Amino acid sequence: MQSKLMEIEMIKQQLTQLDQQRMQVNARLMDSDAALKTLKDLEIGSGAIETFVPFGGGIFSKATLLETRQVLVNVGQDIAVEKPVAEAKTIMEKTIAGYEKMFMDLDSNISVLQNHAESIYHMIEAASASKR
Repeated sequence: MQSKLMEIEMIKQQLTQLDQQRMQVNARLMDSDAALKTLKDLEIGSGAIETFVPFGGGIFSKATLLETRQVLVNVGQDIAVEKPVAEAKTIMEKTIAGYEKMFMDLDSNISVLQNHAESIYHMIEAASASKR
């Protein structure tokens, strides 16, 4: 009985960690969705585009984008390369697909752990009932 209670406690900790990871992946997914939308808007537009540029902390400034055919894409290790908007859009779509898979995998792992914890609870309840 004691080991089952310890196992439930470990499962709770794992669920907390998985839930935090899921929230992080969801935040990245939302950020990537916003980036993809912006890339699609750039693809449609022609010429200079007015937009707002974030400075951080909820502060923005109005700006005019003169170049809308090329964007800088982070390719890892803080290295950015210039890419055409269409290519950046393809990269972002693949990134989003990866985040969606990660989110679904985390959801699946959470469900498995929740089901396992529930079965342990039922075993403990059954053991308690039989002792009465």
